[in-house]
Amino acid sequence: MKLIKWGIPIVVRADWLIKIAEFFNGTKMIDAVEWIPFVTVVEIDNPSERLLRHEKIHHLQQCETLFIFYYLFYVAEYLVLRLCGYNHYSAYKNIMFEKEAYKYQSDKNYIKTRKLWAWWKI
Repeated sequence: MKLIKWGIPIVVRADWLIKIAEFFNGTKMIDAVEWIPFVTVVEIDNPSERLLRHEKIHHLQQCETLFIFYYLFYVAEYLVLRLCGYNHYSAYKNIMFEKEAYKYQSDKNYIKTRKLWAWWKI
């Protein structure tokens, strides 16, 4: 079963959104953030296809979890991983949404062939 595409995210540059994400993430190394319906990027002139694909995967994840559940699952899983002893970066990289996005960000056909709830099976 394939996810019906609800739309392609709009790519924008909004430094204040990046700064909010960096504050909560505790780092200054964020290149892009998916905020429905926008992908906010640092380099608006030339974002890489890999980066955009990564954020489009997050867009699809958010659509299939009705947006609010994406953020609830994301934060809950992060907190559980931290309680289990993972450091910040390891917890972030082991969130199931991030695992799917990082695993397939270089696959040019993945968005077209992605199965519904693929992040759950990673």
